Amino acid sequence: MPGYILHLTEAKTIVKELQLEGYSLSDEWVNAFYLGNLLPDTKIKREKITSHFWNPESLIRQAIAPDLDRFFQKYRSQLKGPLILGYLSHLHLDACFVNSFWPSMWLFLDEEKNPETLQEHIRYAWLKVSNKEIPVKDFFSSAYYYGDYSRMNAYLLNKYRLNVPVYDSALDCPVEEVHIDDLKTVLEELQYLCDTVQPGAEKELTVFDLPSLERFIAGTAEEMADLLLKEYLLQS
Repeated sequence: MPGYILHLTEAKTIVKELQLEGYSLSDEWVNAFYLGNLLPDTKIKREKITSHFWNPESLIRQAIAPDLDRFFQKYRSQLKGPLILGYLSHLHLDACFVNSFWPSMWLFLDEEKNPETLQEHIRYAWLKVSNKEIPVKDFFSSAYYYGDYSRMNAYLLNKYRLNVPVYDSALDCPVEEVHIDDLKTVLEELQYLCDTVQPGAEKELTVFDLPSLERFIAGTAEEMADLLLKEYLLQS
Protein backbone atom coordinates (compact mmCIF):
# COMPACT_ATOMS: atom_id res chain seq x y z
CA MET A 1 0.00 0.00 0.00
CA PRO A 2 1.14 3.60 -0.51
CA GLY A 3 2.91 5.19 2.45
CA TYR A 4 2.00 8.39 4.27
CA ILE A 5 3.90 10.69 1.93
CA LEU A 6 2.46 9.12 -1.20
CA HIS A 7 -1.04 9.53 0.25
CA LEU A 8 -0.32 13.20 0.97
CA THR A 9 0.97 13.62 -2.58
CA GLU A 10 -2.30 12.22 -3.89
CA ALA A 11 -4.35 14.34 -1.48
CA LYS A 12 -2.60 17.56 -2.46
CA THR A 13 -3.04 16.71 -6.14
CA ILE A 14 -6.77 16.17 -5.56
CA VAL A 15 -7.02 19.55 -3.80
CA LYS A 16 -5.24 21.21 -6.72
CA GLU A 17 -7.65 19.56 -9.17
CA LEU A 18 -10.64 20.80 -7.18
CA GLN A 19 -9.26 24.33 -7.09
CA LEU A 20 -8.56 24.29 -10.82
CA GLU A 21 -12.23 23.45 -11.30
CA GLY A 22 -13.11 26.60 -9.37
CA TYR A 23 -14.08 24.98 -6.09
CA SER A 24 -13.18 27.23 -3.15
CA LEU A 25 -11.55 25.40 -0.23
CA SER A 26 -10.66 26.89 3.15
CA ASP A 27 -7.40 26.07 4.88
CA GLU A 28 -9.42 24.23 7.53
CA TRP A 29 -11.16 22.09 4.89
CA VAL A 30 -7.86 21.20 3.23
CA ASN A 31 -6.20 20.31 6.55
CA ALA A 32 -9.12 18.05 7.53
CA PHE A 33 -9.05 16.42 4.07
CA TYR A 34 -5.35 15.64 4.52
CA LEU A 35 -6.00 14.19 7.98
CA GLY A 36 -8.76 12.01 6.56
CA ASN A 37 -6.32 10.70 3.97
CA LEU A 38 -4.12 9.44 6.81
CA LEU A 39 -6.87 8.02 9.03
CA PRO A 40 -7.08 4.48 7.58
CA ASP A 41 -3.39 3.96 8.31
CA THR A 42 -3.87 4.57 12.02
CA LYS A 43 -4.51 0.82 12.05
CA ILE A 44 -1.61 -1.50 11.28
CA LYS A 45 -1.10 -5.08 10.17
CA ARG A 46 -4.23 -7.24 10.52
CA GLU A 47 -6.23 -4.36 11.99
CA LYS A 48 -6.28 -2.94 8.47
CA ILE A 49 -8.92 -5.56 7.69
CA THR A 50 -11.46 -3.22 9.26
CA SER A 51 -9.96 0.23 8.62
CA HIS A 52 -9.38 -0.58 4.93
CA PHE A 53 -12.64 -2.48 4.45
CA TRP A 54 -10.96 -5.60 3.12
CA ASN A 55 -13.24 -8.39 2.03
CA PRO A 56 -12.44 -11.42 4.26
CA GLU A 57 -12.48 -13.62 1.18
CA SER A 58 -9.49 -11.70 -0.21
CA LEU A 59 -7.20 -12.37 2.76
CA ILE A 60 -5.65 -15.40 1.05
CA ARG A 61 -4.25 -13.12 -1.66
CA GLN A 62 -0.88 -11.37 -1.56
CA ALA A 63 -2.37 -8.14 -2.88
CA ILE A 64 -5.41 -7.02 -0.90
CA ALA A 65 -7.31 -3.95 -2.04
CA PRO A 66 -10.02 -2.09 -0.13
CA ASP A 67 -13.52 -3.17 -1.06
CA LEU A 68 -15.10 0.20 -1.78
CA ASP A 69 -18.56 -1.34 -1.98
CA ARG A 70 -18.27 -2.39 1.67
CA PHE A 71 -17.34 1.17 2.61
CA PHE A 72 -20.16 2.70 0.57
CA GLN A 73 -22.72 0.26 1.98
CA LYS A 74 -21.98 1.55 5.46
CA TYR A 75 -21.09 5.19 4.98
CA ARG A 76 -22.55 6.47 1.69
CA SER A 77 -25.17 8.53 3.53
CA GLN A 78 -22.48 10.10 5.74
CA LEU A 79 -20.09 11.22 3.00
CA LYS A 80 -20.27 14.88 3.95
CA GLY A 81 -17.28 16.92 5.03
CA PRO A 82 -13.56 16.81 4.30
CA LEU A 83 -12.46 14.21 6.86
CA ILE A 84 -14.53 11.30 5.58
CA LEU A 85 -14.01 12.40 1.96
CA GLY A 86 -10.29 12.21 2.65
CA TYR A 87 -10.84 8.74 4.08
CA LEU A 88 -12.62 7.70 0.89
CA SER A 89 -9.77 9.14 -1.19
CA HIS A 90 -7.27 7.03 0.75
CA LEU A 91 -9.24 3.85 0.08
CA HIS A 92 -9.66 4.77 -3.59
CA LEU A 93 -5.91 5.24 -4.04
CA ASP A 94 -5.14 1.97 -2.28
CA ALA A 95 -7.62 0.09 -4.44
CA CYS A 96 -6.22 1.54 -7.67
CA PHE A 97 -2.66 1.01 -6.46
CA VAL A 98 -3.15 -2.70 -5.81
CA ASN A 99 -5.45 -3.48 -8.72
CA SER A 100 -3.79 -1.38 -11.44
CA PHE A 101 -0.37 -0.04 -10.52
CA TRP A 102 1.17 -3.08 -8.81
CA PRO A 103 0.74 -5.32 -11.90
CA SER A 104 2.40 -2.67 -14.06
CA MET A 105 5.54 -2.69 -11.90
CA TRP A 106 5.93 -6.34 -10.86
CA LEU A 107 4.36 -9.79 -10.85
CA PHE A 108 4.33 -12.43 -8.13
CA LEU A 109 5.40 -15.91 -9.22
CA ASP A 110 5.06 -19.42 -7.84
CA GLU A 111 7.83 -22.02 -7.48
CA GLU A 112 7.67 -22.78 -11.22
CA LYS A 113 7.89 -19.05 -12.05
CA ASN A 114 4.25 -18.83 -13.14
CA PRO A 115 2.10 -15.79 -12.20
CA GLU A 116 0.44 -16.34 -8.82
CA THR A 117 -1.96 -14.35 -6.62
CA LEU A 118 -2.42 -16.59 -3.57
CA GLN A 119 -0.01 -15.68 -0.80
CA GLU A 120 0.81 -19.24 0.27
CA HIS A 121 2.01 -20.19 -3.24
CA ILE A 122 4.09 -17.10 -4.04
CA ARG A 123 7.86 -17.59 -4.02
CA TYR A 124 9.26 -14.81 -6.23
CA ALA A 125 8.63 -11.29 -7.45
CA TRP A 126 9.53 -10.34 -11.01
CA LEU A 127 10.53 -6.66 -11.14
CA LYS A 128 9.59 -5.23 -14.52
CA VAL A 129 11.79 -2.14 -14.10
CA SER A 130 14.96 -4.23 -13.92
CA ASN A 131 13.70 -7.52 -15.41
CA LYS A 132 14.89 -9.19 -12.23
CA GLU A 133 13.46 -12.05 -10.18
CA ILE A 134 13.93 -11.99 -6.42
CA PRO A 135 12.62 -14.12 -3.54
CA VAL A 136 9.36 -12.66 -2.27
CA LYS A 137 10.81 -12.57 1.27
CA ASP A 138 13.35 -10.05 -0.02
CA PHE A 139 10.78 -8.02 -1.97
CA PHE A 140 9.02 -6.60 1.09
CA SER A 141 12.18 -5.17 2.65
CA SER A 142 14.23 -1.98 2.87
CA ALA A 143 16.31 -3.22 -0.06
CA TYR A 144 13.35 -3.20 -2.40
CA TYR A 145 9.66 -2.28 -1.90
CA TYR A 146 9.70 -0.49 1.46
CA GLY A 147 13.08 1.02 0.80
CA ASP A 148 11.80 2.63 -2.38
CA TYR A 149 9.23 4.54 -0.36
CA SER A 150 12.03 6.05 1.71
CA ARG A 151 14.09 6.76 -1.38
CA MET A 152 11.19 8.67 -2.99
CA ASN A 153 10.25 10.77 0.04
CA ALA A 154 12.60 13.71 -0.44
CA TYR A 155 11.65 14.02 -4.11
CA LEU A 156 7.91 13.98 -3.37
CA LEU A 157 8.15 16.37 -0.42
CA ASN A 158 10.09 18.91 -2.46
CA LYS A 159 8.28 18.66 -5.78
CA TYR A 160 4.76 18.70 -4.33
CA ARG A 161 5.60 21.07 -1.43
CA LEU A 162 4.08 18.76 1.15
CA ASN A 163 3.55 19.69 4.79
CA VAL A 164 2.49 17.62 7.77
CA PRO A 165 -1.19 18.41 8.48
CA VAL A 166 -2.14 19.81 11.88
CA TYR A 167 -3.97 17.55 14.31
CA ASP A 168 -7.45 18.80 15.17
CA SER A 169 -9.24 17.03 18.02
CA ALA A 170 -12.44 18.96 17.29
CA LEU A 171 -13.03 17.13 14.03
CA ASP A 172 -15.94 14.73 13.97
CA CYS A 173 -15.03 11.28 12.67
CA PRO A 174 -18.07 9.21 11.65
CA VAL A 175 -15.96 6.15 10.72
CA GLU A 176 -16.30 3.68 13.58
CA GLU A 177 -13.37 1.56 12.44
CA VAL A 178 -10.77 4.17 13.49
CA HIS A 179 -10.11 6.62 16.34
CA ILE A 180 -9.08 10.14 15.46
CA ASP A 181 -6.77 10.38 18.49
CA ASP A 182 -4.56 7.75 16.84
CA LEU A 183 -3.66 10.36 14.23
CA LYS A 184 -1.23 11.84 16.76
CA THR A 185 1.05 8.84 16.39
CA VAL A 186 0.76 8.86 12.59
CA LEU A 187 1.62 12.56 12.44
CA GLU A 188 4.67 11.99 14.65
CA GLU A 189 5.82 9.21 12.34
CA LEU A 190 5.18 11.38 9.31
CA GLN A 191 7.21 14.24 10.79
CA TYR A 192 10.07 11.83 11.43
CA LEU A 193 9.97 10.70 7.80
CA CYS A 194 10.09 14.31 6.69
CA ASP A 195 13.05 15.04 8.96
CA THR A 196 15.09 12.05 7.78
CA VAL A 197 14.66 12.12 3.99
CA GLN A 198 17.52 11.24 1.65
CA PRO A 199 17.82 13.89 -1.10
CA GLY A 200 18.68 12.35 -4.45
CA ALA A 201 17.83 8.80 -3.36
CA GLU A 202 15.03 8.60 -5.94
CA LYS A 203 17.77 7.88 -8.49
CA GLU A 204 18.32 4.50 -6.81
CA LEU A 205 14.81 3.02 -6.99
CA THR A 206 14.71 -0.76 -7.27
CA VAL A 207 11.00 -1.51 -7.72
CA PHE A 208 9.16 1.62 -8.85
CA ASP A 209 9.46 3.70 -11.99
CA LEU A 210 8.98 7.25 -10.73
CA PRO A 211 7.55 8.84 -13.92
CA SER A 212 5.01 6.01 -14.16
CA LEU A 213 4.10 6.48 -10.51
CA GLU A 214 3.56 10.21 -10.95
CA ARG A 215 1.35 9.65 -13.98
CA PHE A 216 -0.65 7.12 -11.96
CA ILE A 217 -1.05 9.57 -9.06
CA ALA A 218 -2.19 12.32 -11.41
CA GLY A 219 -4.75 10.03 -13.00
CA THR A 220 -6.23 8.70 -9.77
CA ALA A 221 -6.33 12.22 -8.31
CA GLU A 222 -8.21 13.51 -11.34
CA GLU A 223 -10.64 10.59 -11.10
CA MET A 224 -11.28 11.19 -7.39
CA ALA A 225 -11.62 14.97 -7.79
CA ASP A 226 -14.20 14.39 -10.52
CA LEU A 227 -16.13 12.00 -8.26
CA LEU A 228 -16.05 14.43 -5.34
CA LEU A 229 -17.27 17.31 -7.46
CA LYS A 230 -20.10 15.34 -9.03
CA GLU A 231 -21.32 13.40 -6.01
CA TYR A 232 -20.31 14.85 -2.64
CA LEU A 233 -18.94 18.37 -2.40
CA LEU A 234 -22.26 20.11 -2.92
CA GLN A 235 -23.43 18.27 0.20
CA SER A 236 -20.40 19.21 2.32
